[in-house]
This record gives sequence, structure tokens and C-alpha cells, in this order.
Amino acid sequence: MIVLFTCYFVIMCGDGDKVGEALSLARKWAKKNGLDSHPDKIRVGDCKAMGEGLDFKGYRLEAWKGRVRKKSQPRLGDCARQLTKRANAKSLPYIIGKINTVPRGWHGYFEGADLSCLNPMDGSIRRRMGAILAKRSKRHKSFGRSRAIHIRWPDAFFRGEGHIPLAERAKAAKANRLF
Repeated sequence: MIVLFTCYFVIMCGDGDKVGEALSLARKWAKKNGLDSHPDKIRVGDCKAMGEGLDFKGYRLEAWKGRVRKKSQPRLGDCARQLTKRANAKSLPYIIGKINTVPRGWHGYFEGADLSCLNPMDGSIRRRMGAILAKRSKRHKSFGRSRAIHIRWPDAFFRGEGHIPLAERAKAAKANRLF
């Protein structure tokens, strides 16, 4: 029986002189536990500088800030697009309930990151819900981009139906954090 185990380390040092010491400790630990460290997989960089960051588990750690990695952002959009197809026959409260659960988990994972990427996603979700309602009313043939749709179904309408914008949820979560 073969067991394959992958172990990741992100070692952050405040002082550049301690990087070598931390790296040797990590290598000793890996060797002691029967793991090999591959030289191509080791990267040392200065996370204080722009462009020197590190991509790790969906995050981009750069300039002392954690951001959502650009490669991870379209996944949330894909989930939202799946749930907000214009030909969706489900009720609006059902669609909003499903939409609210998808970003809840996504936000829970990335809550420590800078979530400024959520603002465009909020607009996209709201536009797509407006397109669903426009198609059902058979009044507008646009895909939610019409000003008349935004006037007929403003943000307050969707909030009344239970939709919580992602950016608002992120602000509330930050305010409720203990540390």
C-alpha cells in the first residue's frame, strides 16, 4: 500500500536573516516525518514588495495583504451564473436563498482577505436577477442592462426579498470578528 502525502509550508519571517534558519528547520521536520522537499517547489520572496508575493490555496499574499487570487475569482461567478439563468423556473426567494448560500461559504473561506473583488460580482448578480424578472414579465428583452429594469426592480426590492450583497456581508463579518 502506497500513501501519498503532500505537505505545504508558508514560513513568514520578519527578518531576512532568519529565512535560512526557518527553511532548515522545515526541511528537518519534513525529513523526520518521511517527506521530501523538492527544490523546484521552494520559493523565497519578500512579501512586503509588490510583485514578490505568493499564491497559496486561493490567496495572493503580497505587500502584507491577503487578496483573493485572480484565478479563484471566476469560480464564484460561475456558481452565480449557474443559479441565475434567465430561463430559471424557480421562485425568486428560492433563487435568492441559493445565491446567498454560495457566497457565504466563499466568504467564509476568504474572510481574512481583501474582498474588494466582490463589488463587481454584486452588480453582476443583481443584474442577472433583474434579467430573470424581466424575462418573466415579458416587458424587456435586454439581459438586465436596461435602465428600465434597474428602475423597476431597484436594490431595495432585492434586499426586501432577502438578498444580501456580498460586500455588505463582508463588512458585517469584519465588524463581528473578535480579533
